[in-house]
Amino acid sequence: MQGFLIFAVFGVVLIFAFFAVLGKRRDYDANETEADKLSDADFRRIEFGEEDI
Repeated sequence: MQGFLIFAVFGVVLIFAFFAVLGKRRDYDANETEADKLSDADFRRIEFGEEDI
């Protein structure tokens, strides 16, 4: 019985954590501006360096 209770509490905590992270992501997407977005060329330059483009 105690093992079941431990897993039940862990499951509830996991569900709350999932929705908390999901809410933070929505806030980030809603507050994103055009200046925050990278073009494809900027992304490649950051990710691979100047010489590999």
